[in-house]
Parts: sequence; C-alpha cells; structure tokens
Amino acid sequence: MASAWDDEDTDQYTMPQQPRLGRPNSDRRGKERKKDTRLTREKFEEYLGLDPNEILIQLTRANGGLKSFLGNGALDSKLIPVAMKSFSKACQCELAEEEKNHLLSCILDSPFIDQLMLYYFHDTVTPELLENTMEVMLSIMRKMPAAGKNKIDLLLQIIGKRDNLGEESTRKLQDIRSILKTIPDSNEGIRQRRPDNDNDAPPEDFRNLTIIPRACDIDVSKEPFLRKNKTNDRYDNHDHYLDVQFRLLREDLIAPLRESISEFRSHGSNTERSTLKAYLKVRLVRPVCRLNGLGYRISFDTNQIARVNWDTSRRLIHGSLLCLSTDNFQTCVYATVVNREIDNIKNGLIDVCFEFSEVDDLNDFVDSNQSSTFVMVESPSYFEPYKHVLIAMQRMGENNFSFYRYIVEGAKDVYPPAYLRQNVTLSYDLRPLADNGYRFADNDDGYTFNQKLDGLQEVDILDDAAWPTADELNLDQSQSVAFRNALCREFAIIQGPPGTGKTHLGLNILKILLHNRNIWQTDENKTPIVVICYTNHALDQFLCGALDFFDGKMVRVGSRSKNEKIKEFSITNHRIRSRQLKQVSQAVHVSRYNMKIELDNLKKEIELNAVQLEIAQREIIQESCFKDESIIEDMHFQQLKSRNGLLHWLGIQNDLEKIHDIPPQAQHGLEQDQFEDSESDEGVDDTDELQMSDFEDMRLLDDDDLVGIDAEVEVIKSSITALNVSQLDNLIIANNDMDGKRKRVKLRYLKQSIRKKISSAETMTKDEVNGVADLRKLKYPDRWRLYRYWIRIFVKVVMEKLKDKELQYGKLAKRYNEIMLIEDKDIMQNATIVGLTTTGAARYQAVLADIGPKIVIFEEAAEVLEGHIVVNLCKKCEHAIFIGDHKQLRPNPTVHKLAKEFNLEISLFERLIGNNIPYDTLKLQHRMRPEISTIIHSIYPDLKDHDVVKNYEDILGVDRNIYFISHCQPDEVNCETTTRVNQFEGKYLKALCKYLMNQGYRPQRITILATYSGQQHYLSSIMRKEQYKNVRIATVDSYQGQENDIILLSLVRSSQEDGIGFLSQNNRLCVAFSRAKMGFYVIGNFEHLQKHSPLIKEMTGKAHKNKIIDECLPLSCPIHGFLIKATQPGHFKISSGGCKKQCNTRLKCGHQCTRICHGNDRNHQDVQCSNKCVRQCDNSHPCQKLCFEICGPCMIPMTKTIPRCGHEVDVPCSEEPWKAKCTATMTKTLPCGHKGKGICSPLLETKCMAMVEVDRERCGHKIIIPCHEKDSSKCNHLCGETLKCGHDCKGTCGDCYKGKLHMPCQERCGRTLICGHICLDACSVCPPCYQSCINKCKHNECTNKCGEPCIPCNEGCKWRCRHHVCTKRCSELCDRVKCDEPCRKLLACGHQCIGLCGEYCGEPGQQICRVCDRDKLEDLHIWGEEDVNVSRYIYLEDCCHIFEVNGLDKLMETDPTADSEIGIKRCPMCNTMIIKTSRYGNIVKKALQHVHNIKTKIVGASVRIADLKKKIEEKRRVSNELRSFIQRIYGDDEIEAENKLRAVVSQISIYENITSRCQQLDNTRRQLGLDEDYFKTVLVFVHQMKEWVSIRRTLFSEQEVHDAKAGLKKLKNWVILSVGRARTSDKVDKIPAQFMGRLASAIREMETDHTIPDDDMTLMIETIEQYIPRSTLGITDQERLNIVAAIGGRKGQWYQCRNGHYYSIGDCGRPDGTANCPECHEIIGGENHALHAGNIEAPEMDDAQGPLHTEESDYLYALQLQFE
Repeated sequence: MASAWDDEDTDQYTMPQQPRLGRPNSDRRGKERKKDTRLTREKFEEYLGLDPNEILIQLTRANGGLKSFLGNGALDSKLIPVAMKSFSKACQCELAEEEKNHLLSCILDSPFIDQLMLYYFHDTVTPELLENTMEVMLSIMRKMPAAGKNKIDLLLQIIGKRDNLGEESTRKLQDIRSILKTIPDSNEGIRQRRPDNDNDAPPEDFRNLTIIPRACDIDVSKEPFLRKNKTNDRYDNHDHYLDVQFRLLREDLIAPLRESISEFRSHGSNTERSTLKAYLKVRLVRPVCRLNGLGYRISFDTNQIARVNWDTSRRLIHGSLLCLSTDNFQTCVYATVVNREIDNIKNGLIDVCFEFSEVDDLNDFVDSNQSSTFVMVESPSYFEPYKHVLIAMQRMGENNFSFYRYIVEGAKDVYPPAYLRQNVTLSYDLRPLADNGYRFADNDDGYTFNQKLDGLQEVDILDDAAWPTADELNLDQSQSVAFRNALCREFAIIQGPPGTGKTHLGLNILKILLHNRNIWQTDENKTPIVVICYTNHALDQFLCGALDFFDGKMVRVGSRSKNEKIKEFSITNHRIRSRQLKQVSQAVHVSRYNMKIELDNLKKEIELNAVQLEIAQREIIQESCFKDESIIEDMHFQQLKSRNGLLHWLGIQNDLEKIHDIPPQAQHGLEQDQFEDSESDEGVDDTDELQMSDFEDMRLLDDDDLVGIDAEVEVIKSSITALNVSQLDNLIIANNDMDGKRKRVKLRYLKQSIRKKISSAETMTKDEVNGVADLRKLKYPDRWRLYRYWIRIFVKVVMEKLKDKELQYGKLAKRYNEIMLIEDKDIMQNATIVGLTTTGAARYQAVLADIGPKIVIFEEAAEVLEGHIVVNLCKKCEHAIFIGDHKQLRPNPTVHKLAKEFNLEISLFERLIGNNIPYDTLKLQHRMRPEISTIIHSIYPDLKDHDVVKNYEDILGVDRNIYFISHCQPDEVNCETTTRVNQFEGKYLKALCKYLMNQGYRPQRITILATYSGQQHYLSSIMRKEQYKNVRIATVDSYQGQENDIILLSLVRSSQEDGIGFLSQNNRLCVAFSRAKMGFYVIGNFEHLQKHSPLIKEMTGKAHKNKIIDECLPLSCPIHGFLIKATQPGHFKISSGGCKKQCNTRLKCGHQCTRICHGNDRNHQDVQCSNKCVRQCDNSHPCQKLCFEICGPCMIPMTKTIPRCGHEVDVPCSEEPWKAKCTATMTKTLPCGHKGKGICSPLLETKCMAMVEVDRERCGHKIIIPCHEKDSSKCNHLCGETLKCGHDCKGTCGDCYKGKLHMPCQERCGRTLICGHICLDACSVCPPCYQSCINKCKHNECTNKCGEPCIPCNEGCKWRCRHHVCTKRCSELCDRVKCDEPCRKLLACGHQCIGLCGEYCGEPGQQICRVCDRDKLEDLHIWGEEDVNVSRYIYLEDCCHIFEVNGLDKLMETDPTADSEIGIKRCPMCNTMIIKTSRYGNIVKKALQHVHNIKTKIVGASVRIADLKKKIEEKRRVSNELRSFIQRIYGDDEIEAENKLRAVVSQISIYENITSRCQQLDNTRRQLGLDEDYFKTVLVFVHQMKEWVSIRRTLFSEQEVHDAKAGLKKLKNWVILSVGRARTSDKVDKIPAQFMGRLASAIREMETDHTIPDDDMTLMIETIEQYIPRSTLGITDQERLNIVAAIGGRKGQWYQCRNGHYYSIGDCGRPDGTANCPECHEIIGGENHALHAGNIEAPEMDDAQGPLHTEESDYLYALQLQFE
C-alpha cells in the first residue's frame, strides 16, 4: 500500500482525491477510497507499539477495518487476546472522547462480546486478558451504561466465576457492579441550607452534577448545598476539597442566572433594567456549521432593546450562557454564543451552540420546537472559563491530584522536587545568572562562559552553605533567597510587592531550570516547562522576556497575543510548520484530512438548505419556492403570477411605493431617537475583558477553516428572496432633511409590521386552504394566514432534508476536534516552553494531563480562583512555582456573597500563605520614587527602595512629584450600566495630562487610571483628539502588573451615599497607588473616602503630614519660579506649558527668546529666532532675512561695470559683473545683413523683424514672413483645398503637411441637436452634447452633461391637488388625469385666480387678474378661441408666460411623429423648452424618453463602451510612451461615447504603427552601424505623423480617415525602401546598377512628396526581396504572430543578427553559445549570456516588454521553476 508520505499534494501531504462538493456520501466511499485495512494479529501488535491516542485513531479511522473485524461471526480465537489488549490501551486515551465513544459503540453493537463469552467458556484466560477485558467493559459502562447493561451483566457473571482475577481486575469488577446498581438521579441533592453546614456531608457526588443548571438549580426557593472555602484549616480528603471548590465555582456560575430568571418572572417583559438581559420572541432559524460542532442561528426581537449599541455592548459576547424557555422557565434549555456578527445581531440574529450531551438530543429538540417562541435570559457570568474548569475538576481524583499534602492537608514542611529526591547529582550550574550574554538553545550546549564564573558551575542547591552570595548571582538579597527556595521546594510560593521584580525573578528561575534540564528531564521522557498567567498581557510579557535568552522551541497557546515577537510562536503557526515539515503523526494527519473532506461536503449540503430556512422565516420568499416543493397548486401559482407575485398579492408593494403617514397608534416607541446612534447600554469592563479574552478569538481550529461556499449561498439567497425585510430600513434615502428622516422612520415601521406578520403563529388550516378557489378574492389578513401556512410546510420539507445530515455533522465535528487536540498535544509535548493563560490552560487541561509536564510556573497566581490553579496541576507535576502578590488584586467572583461569606475570593496563593506554608517575600522595589513608595508602607512595612529610584528627576511644571487633589464635586451613577462617572475629575485630569505633555513629556510616558469603567469610557470620549492618542487610559484592575513614569488617578466616588464600593478594598487601592515611577497625582473626594476606608485615612494622614494634599495642585515654572494653584481644569490653560511671563532665555544667536514661557523644548532646540539678522556682507549691506534663516548670497542691487563692453548694469551685490548679460539697446547690423536695434550682449540674440519674400522649395509657395523665420521649413500659405465635407481647409500648408495630412475642418456645425441645444463642435458627425442637461423636475436637476443618459428622479411625484394625487415616482409616467377644475386661490387683489386646480399660479407680481388686468389678458389671445370671461389660463414655470389652457393643450398634445419632430415642446412666445409644468408632465416624460433613447444610440451600447475602455486601459500599460500619448488625446472627464472611444482606439493603433516603423529604422541603423542622420528625412515624416495623430479628436472624419490611410501607406513604403537601400549598400556588385539608381530616385521622390505609382512601388519591393529576405524588411502582424506561435517559448527570447534577420534562443532564452545565421551566415548568439557584437534584442517580434535577461526576470523565472 502506498504511504501517505510518498508525495505531496494539497495540505502538505498526498491524500485520496478530494470528492467534489455536494457529492453524496456513497460516492465518497467509491473507487477513490482505499479498501479497508484488514486487522490481523500482526497489525494489532504493530498498534501496541503506539501510544493510546494513535491506537485509537488507527482503529476508528474510516478504512481501519474495525467494523469488519468485530462483525466477523467466526473470529479466530487467537486474535481475541491481542485485540483486547489493543482496545484496552486505546481506552486509556483521555483526549479523544468522541473517538473512544465510537470504538466502544462498535464493540457493543457487534457480535464481538458474544464471542468473548464463548471464549471465556472454552479457552484458557490469562490474568492479563481479564484485566484488559475489565478496562474495556468499565469504559463501556462509564460511557453508555444503559446500552451496555444487559451484555456486560452477562459477561460479568461469567468472569466473576474465574479464580485468577488479579487485584486490579477485581477492583474494576466492583466498579462495574456499582455502576450497574446505581444510576444517579439528576434531581437529587437539593436541600435547604442551614446556617452552617460546613461539616455536613454532601448529598451527592459532585462528579454527578451537571455543569449546566438543572431545573432545581434555578428555583429561588431552594438553596444549593454549599460549604465555605477553608482559609485556616485543612480539608478532610481530596473529595472534600474538590466538592467544596466545585460547588462554589458552579454556584458562582448559576446564581446570577437564577437571579435574572427570578427578576424576569417578577417584572415580565419589562427588560429595561440593565441587570437583566432578557430577549423576547426568540425562535429557531437554521443550523450553522462550525468546525467546533453544529450550531444554530436563533432570532430575537430587537424592539425591546432598541437603544443598545451593539458595536460596544457586552451583550451576547462569545461564550455567554443563555437560558431559553417556552413556559416561563418551568423547563429550560441552555446554549452558548458561538458567533457574534455585528450585522446579524443588529437584525436580531445570533449563532449559538445548544448544550446537549448528544447530537440526537439536539435533533429531537429542533424537531419539536421549530415553530416555538422562547423567552431567553442571558447569564451575567461569563460561561466559558467556568465550563472547562468544572469539567476538569470532575475528572480529578486521588490518583491525579498533585501536591495533595499542601493543598488539602495544609502541610508546612515542603519537600524538594521529586526529581531532586531521586537524583544523586544535585549540583546546579548557576553561571547563566551572572552572564547577561547567555542564550539557551534546545540542541546546543556549547555556550562558553567566562572562567571567572567557574565558581558557580557546580552548586549543591540543597546545601545552604554552598550557595553563592546575592551579588554573585546579580540578585538582591530577598531575590536570592526566593530564587534558592524556588529551586529547592517542590511547592514554591513567592510574594512580590509592586516593583520588586517578580517577573525578572521568574525569568531567572526559568533560565536556570532550562540550563540544568538534564537534572529534571530524561532523554526518554522529555516534557516542556509550562508557564501559566492570568492575563494575555502578563503571558506575552513573560514569554517576551524569555526570548532575551531563549532560542529553543516555544509554543504560545491562544490567539490573543498582541506582541509581534510572540505571534511567531503561536500554536497556529506551529501547526502550519509541523505539517509543512511532516512532523505530524501520519495517523493523525490522514484522519484529520479525511474527516475534513467529509465535513466540507456535509457543510455544503447543510448550508445550502439552511439558508432557505433563514430566508423563509425572516424574509418574503418567491412563490416559485412553493411551486418547486409542490406546496402550492398550479392554479394558485398562476393566480399569483397574474398579480405580479407575492409582494403585490400581500400588499407589500403598495406600501413600498407609497409610504403614507404612520398611524397614530404606531407612533409609540418609534420616535426618531430610537433609531439614531445611541450610547451603549453597557460598557466593556477591562476586568471582564481579561477573563473573556482567550475565548473571543481562540478556537481549537483557528487555522483550519472550512471550504467557503459564500458564492453559492448568495446565489440561492438572491434566487429565492422576493423581499429582503432585514435590509428594508437600509434603503437609500436621497435627502437627509426632515422629509427624508420621516421616510426612514416609515421604513422601519414597515419592517416591523412585515416582521410581525411573518412571525405570527396564526395560519390557515389544511381544510381552509383546500377551500380557497381564487387567491385574489381573499382579504389581506387571510392572505397572510395562507402565506404562513405555505411557509410552515416549506420549513418542514427543508428540515426533513437536513435531519440526518445534522446528526452526521455534529458527531463528525466532535471527532475532528479531538483529532486536532491530539495534533496540538504532539506540538506542545515537543516544545521546551509552553505558555498559556489560565482559561486557555483550562481548555487544554486534558492535553496538559496527557503531556504530564514536571514543572509548572504560575504568574499572577494570587489573582486566580483556586479551581483554575488546581486543575492545571497534573498528576505528573513534580515542581510548582507560584509567583504573585495576595495584597494586590484578588480573584473576582461574580457573586459578591460567595466572595465574602464563602471565601471564594481567597486564592490558593493567599490561602496557603494564611495557613503558614513557607513562602518568600521580595523586599527591594525598583519602581517608585521614595515619596510614592512611602504611601504604601502601610501595606508593605518592610518594603525598601533601590538606589535607582532615589535618583529620578523631578516632574517638570509641578511643584511636587506626588500630590492628592481633594474636591467635593459629586459623581454620577449611570442608571443603565450601574457604573460611575465623575466629570469634574475627568476634565481635571485631561487638562493636567495636556499640561504635562506641554512640559515635554511624551504621551507614552503618561497613564490615566480610573477606578470605574464608566470613568474610563468618559475619559476616552473627551480625549479623542490626535494629541492624546498615545496616552493610555485604563481601569485600575486591568493595569495590574504594569507601570509608567507618570500616573494620573481618578478615584471617582464622591457622593452622600454611605459607602464607597470596592474602593474600600485594600487590594485595589494597593494596585492603584503603586503603578507610578516618577510622578503620581490622585484626584478624589478624600474627606468622603477616608470615612469609609482606614487605609485611605492613613494615606491621607501621611499626605497631610508631607503637605502633598490640598484642593489645588501647585504648578511651578522651572525657569521663573512662578507658582499657580490649579483648582479647576481651566487653570491649566497655558498652551506651551510654562508660566505667563516671557521666556527671555538667551539663544545661541545672542537674542532673547521672545516666546511666552514654554515647558516644551526648554533647551530651545526647535526655537526659531524671529529677530532681524545682524550679520553683514563684504559690502556692509545688512542681511535682509530673519535670524534663524540662512543668510545666503547678498541680493541688494548694486551698479557695476561690465568689463567687456563698459556698460553699467544693476546686479545683485553677490554677483560678479562679467557674468551679467548686457541689456543695453544699440543699433547694429544683424547677422542677416539688415539694420536694426539689437541688444549689446552677444548672449542675447535679436530677432530680425524685417519682412522678406521667401520661396518654399518643397511646396513651391512664395510667402512673405519676418526675416528670422525664413530658415523655417514650415509654410504658412493657406491650404485652401476642398475637404471631403465640402468646406475649404483653413489650415496652412505647413499645418497640413502640404495637403497630405489635413487639419480637422474648423467650420462650426450649428445644427440643432435632439436635446434642443445648438451643436458647438466643428464640422463632423455631431458628437454627444457637452452642455448642461435640460432634464429637471420640481425636486432637482440632472447634473450630467446633456449627451449622457440621465439619472431618473426616484422621489415621489408632487403633482397633486384636492381632486387627484399621483402615486408614482417623479420619473415615472403619472397615474392621474389632468384636473380642469378652477383654482380656488385668491390673488393679492382679492379676486379669484384664473388658473387651474393644483397647477402653478405664478409668483406675486407675475399673476394676472381677470378683473384688474383685463387688457393684459386680451393681449394674450393667440389661439383665436379664448373667452376672456370664462377661459382658464396656465403659467409656464420655465419662462413664466401665460396661455389659455385649451389652446396650449392642443399644442402640447400634437403627435410629434406627425411633423417628424422629435424633441421637447417649446413656448410659442420665447421658444423656451416646456419641462417643469406638471399638467404636461407625461408629454414631457415621453419626449425625454425619446431623447434618452437617441442619446443612448449616440453614446453607444454599454457593453461596447466597456470593451473599448478596456482596450484603452490595456494600451496604457504597454509602455510609458504610449501612456503619455493616450494622456494627450483622451481625458477622464469626457463623455464616454462610443464614437469618441473608437476615435481614441484608432489613434492608438495609428501611433503604434508609426512607432513600429520607427523601431524598424532604429534596429537597422544600430545593426549596420549607420550614422544618426542616415534616416533623417524619413524620421522627419515620422515626427509629422506623430504630431498629426496626437491632435485630440471627438471622432475621425471622412477626410481624416483618408489622410491616415494615405500617410501610413506612404510611411510603410518609405521605410521599406530606406531599409532596403541600407541593407543592399554592401551588395552593389550583386545588384544591377539600374535598379540601385531607381531605388535612390524613388527615395528622393518620397522626400520631395512626389507620388510613386502603386505598380512601380510593388515592383521595387519585389525586386528588393530577391536580394534581402522579407523578414528583415517588415512583415504583417498575422505573419509575425504565426511565426512566434510556431517557435513557442517565452516572451523576450527573440533577437536580430547583424543583417537584421530574426532568430530565437530556447531554454533559458539567454545566449550561451554562438552559431551562424541560416540566411546570411553572420555570427548569432553569444557567450556567457552576452550577445555577440552586432546582435540586438528584438522585443517587437513577440510584444515583449523588454529583454528577457534582467535581474528581476531572472528572479521571477527562478521562482517559477521552483514550483514546476
């Protein structure tokens, strides 16, 4: 059998060919799959050499042969012992639980156990077989007791009679019998808790409790059994300890949910309170495929929580626990959030994973609740960290409980690590501590230490006398003691107060353990050192510090690292590398690969059906969906089609087309502010962020995404969706005025209305549906009931298709995850250092237990709940080192009562110190200056200051380095978030921060801390300007373990309430007051705070004693000593950070600084002195510049004498007179012989303006021109030839190149265009009109150019009156008739208006009264049928003229085809186009449509235009020369008309032709070594052609087409003749002299613009070809392409020999040898990639961009070869 390692394909390994997506499973098991492996004795024995993980994978893989083996009814009895041994070893796998379930299910469902019974009856059974059998049976009973009970019971009866059962087999037999007898009742164990039940026995084994709450767990009338965490006493045993910790942690998870459900039951649907996160109208939508398992998309009503800002809200974050119920939480189901896409959640959609133990349970739940409506409550606790820790605690027992004697029994005597107790050699090499250059590498022990350190090479670490001094180890005394005990104690605890170097010491411990790894690690059992930290920041900081000395293999588990150095070591990148290097186990890789193929195919099948479910339940679907699934009868389907589909039938289309006013009853709850951006109802608390961070992005499979099928999903969405209701309120509203806002509100109301109708549970019955004959006669409510009936049937049909696939996917995804865990385990086991956060460690607890690391280092151990620590102390751990500080932040349980009354906030670190276990405290701090550290001596009385902190510089601009600013401004409580904000403190610290930055401090050196997250958000909101972007703003809790030079602290609390919240906790105050290094400024209401906190009172007392507390902060100027007392934020308003005096510091130039005193740039490095410069030039002229500017040469004018002519001239002082140009005017004889006034300097020539008559030899014209133009070759004689258009050419002889290339006709067109404008272009076929568009309406005007198609106006039509209303859009034909009723308005004179109802009446002053203006009215009679007494008149809005309406109606309604007139009707009096008059709107719109159609024809088809534009863009990329040419003839601002674009393409083609001919001439000249001027005359014509073709044109006229063809023909012939003469010059002895003479004569005729007959030209070319091959003269494009295609190869490998013959070089395309040209026998090719003399590149042959052999092309070709 071919190995999977033999070759590579996709995914780094060769795999069976991946089936196409969507193929049924049976296809995947066809010919492409390998046959099942046959399980033989040899195969089982081979498996026994593997570890349990790999055995399990091999047995359960798809083609592993397991089912064939177990299903064999006549199994060879000799195979049973080895098979049972393999099965038993596989059952020891702790990572792949789903794979183990699969194996056990196969065994249980097969005849194998029956054969096993027969074997025990007839064959000899060894104790080993019995023990293996017991292991397998026990695993079956633990996993599936109900299914295995009968078979296992029979087998036990047989085995129990054996007399050779060993001790282990007997114990397992008893365990199995115990399981058979008792099955735990899930509702047991709830009892009323007495005031003190610490000594009571638990009602049930905590291992039988579910992690997810039971019904009794959310019953507030029943309290769970809880016992306090023992802080000063030992536990009875391991079960006692685990039970206490498990129940407390579980209650911390469940209690908040219980309270939320209770609150919901009390308040019903009133969910406005922020403490309650409840969601109404929750429904199942569709399954969602994820690599972690099968999820489900659910919908919820967003109207109740419309003010939530989902972009910043902490609602429904990844991992949150949700409780759903249909019966007011009498029964519940639970789910966790697995995907939170902002677009979805804003529309009320969220992806969850239901917490069912089996996928079958999920299917049953979905089947029975597809149409159910739930209420959902979100737990305030963050579920993910609890889940993994609780599961891990349930797996713990006596056999896998490390350090039991310290954690449970509270032993005081700490042993050395087990590896030291078992090792005879106890000498450690401590030299790395004293050598800062030391680096550790996994496979390199060759580092050379300084000989001076030899005394540290062998230190007996258990001998106190042998230890070096602290100085020798580069540690202080307390660090040295802690370091020694950390190495010598198996359970080491190090307390590190702020700034004492906890991390530094931890890194030194890690360094020495790695360097001496031979003591604790054997070659056979290599394990990594595991580092566990509470936060991602601390973990990255620690690992980054390790990189200073570590070059080995490091694995960072999790994907939340923000450190670029550490990202390289992420487990994701390790997975990629291990697969590329084939370091993954073959069994693991093959299983993962095959499973992923199956997952991909299942996902596609599920997703393509699931999207139909989502659309059906959320949007309006097409009626064809019902027809395709035979849900709707043909008759009904045809009726829907006749009604223009479902949208019209349901009445939605009308609502969309005419959104009327919102009914009054709908106004409630729909005010505009609900739909504008609102403030978040919750802010992100950094403390919670720390705990959730690992699970926001960390996935087990973050590098293995499933195959994307987004495109196919979108196709299905678009094909079945009739109306996307979710996007209805995102329709674009053109204007943003009040009318536009009202329309948005109406759209939102319409969306809610449709959504309500879709989700209603009321549907027709089947009998009602059968009774419907005509859908059109149904009332709208009944139509919706029928639609919902169809939807219900449609959903059932789709769900039935998905049922089996969901089950398959869920089970397979679980197995896939387990395989991935095994792959991660291999990566981590082969590492030297593994870093995890506590939550990441909980998730990987099973992996860590399987690896069994001997050494674990816990950073920030005092911040972590005890359960998170214990579960990560695996049974093989021999050395645990805890680093932290229990006097800083404690663990933060969700339930305050559990924290205080049950001691859940006490960490293992603090509890053991309280139980007097030996620990070490670091005592020398390196962070805070003494004035700051003195404040926290109340907490750390023994803390000392290192010398380095005593030498810090003082903070500039402030009188003290530490200060308490006291105030009495009240804080505010956010009623929605319960957090607090103190705006005064925020504004004060913002002003202080800016002031310090003005003193010259970089923003990175300043941090602002807030004790509340609300204050943090407020500070961020008021400091968003660019100048604050690098100032860190954080909460105190999130800043644990960090420091900065200057800390500004806001204490926030300032109210009359009795209490100060968590500010009374010394731990938080300790963190807050110990972060600053150089400057520390605190603002708060200290009078209020000290009443409730003894520690604050003590600190305030010290502050008063040291005079560093007041209501104002003293600011001081370092230069002038000026003092300001800042009590308000406005007192800091000094822009440059100094006082208000002038600086006056003497600058380097000697002037004084004139700026106002400035704190920044005190050294005046950037100050520019603005005084006048005092320096002088050599002529004593003062410098004219400012002091800071470079003087430069003196430019003051001076009169100097020019030596050569004696004239005086004014020149700059610094300029020498001989360089000046004399401009004195004098009469002199010019070079032409004429007398005239000229300029003295010969450097300035004078043009002779005398008029002379000149004969132009080339054209024969006599012209009179200025003398200085007589040598010009250009003739200015008027051309005058008659052009093809019939007009005389207005160009000159020179412009038209003697009539060969005429200038475009300059006559103006003057024709009237279809749009009504006069064509302003030159004589030609009229181009699209460039004037402003005539199209306008009552809303706006078209902004396009007139020649471009108009954009239709989509606003509602405004033509309405009291009798008729148009309901169409403005650009559509109106659906109302003209109103002939009289206008009821009164004029200013009081008489009635003479107009029509709803029509424009004219502006005041323009209106005519039938009574007052009768004379004027009579003058308006132009039709002859007007009656001044009764006629009605209409005002034309476009020109304000007035006409009798009947006559104007007749004029406007005249059929335009009758008189062949197509266009806009005009005013009979002023000829203005009639466009805006509403009465004639339909006439105008029809005319405009005619105009639009003609415009479209003129402009051209969009497809052809796009093709032409594409061609132009492609040509732009050919060369810089061509790009520059296109830029001259084509602008981006022009109308994209087809004629124009074709003209551009034609010009480009002509230009390329000309360039090609020019290249041919140049190649010939270079090959033959001719002079630059050899082809001068023909190149002059080339230049003329280029100039002519570069004229910007609208289109090519008939004349220009004629001239272009003639010019190109002449150029081609001229080039052929010129090249022919050049190449035959050395062959005159072989060519008749007569022909050579004719050739020279023909070229002269070309030069003098004489025409050569075509026959003569053809004969000469044919004669030339007899002596010179055509390939050297020029071939057609088609001939060239045929040759290139025949030769093949890469572009750029064509060349020309000395005589111009083309040839190609194969292979790499570069010359590496010489040969002879087959046509002229000249040498071709070259040596060492260099061409032989006379040979040149010929990129024109194959359109190459340049030569093949460039450094860049070589590099790219090398890459190509590498992957071929």
